[in-house]
Amino acid sequence: MDLDLLKRELLYRGEELRFRLGAGPRDGSIPHACKRDLIGRYRRHHALHCCVETGTYLGDMTAVLARQFEEVHSIELSPDLFERASHRFRSRPRVRLYQGDSAEVLPRVVAGLTQPALFWLDAHYSGGVTARSVVDSPILNELECVLSDRRFRHVVLVDDARCFNGSGGYPTLMELRERATRLAPECFVECADDVIRLTPGERP
Repeated sequence: MDLDLLKRELLYRGEELRFRLGAGPRDGSIPHACKRDLIGRYRRHHALHCCVETGTYLGDMTAVLARQFEEVHSIELSPDLFERASHRFRSRPRVRLYQGDSAEVLPRVVAGLTQPALFWLDAHYSGGVTARSVVDSPILNELECVLSDRRFRHVVLVDDARCFNGSGGYPTLMELRERATRLAPECFVECADDVIRLTPGERP
């Protein structure tokens, strides 16, 4: 593990410790380490072996997914971040990286799936080195793509639920729920710990 990765891992663990002690962020978000645990719980409950991530960013969550799943697909809009991830995962054949707008690339990824997948949808503009597409969040197009795939019973987790307030290119949580249930009436939708969870017809 290089120095930058080690520093970020220590940061993640420190964030988790503060969160467990009740001193977490006040904006409703949860630490990276808690998101790892959440994904792991849904993977085990639904016996999933494939994961699709939108928003590779620095690849830290991608690395976690590669340890949990047999097959990982990750889409990144920024060419620079994509190149960094390509270098990082060059020797990890189970990780397949794609560069481009997730709303445009995701249909190709979904069409190529041969099994149900857990979707970790985290592609959104958040300043800094992240890239911005036409809108800050492509979530509605992403959901349209995933939930229209009727071959499999996919599980969808959407990060940063606090951002879904109808401004800045984000739909409201109600709009997202209505879109999801229209596309997949059997889909169970709930929101907790800053993550929107869409599961196939049952409470996890």
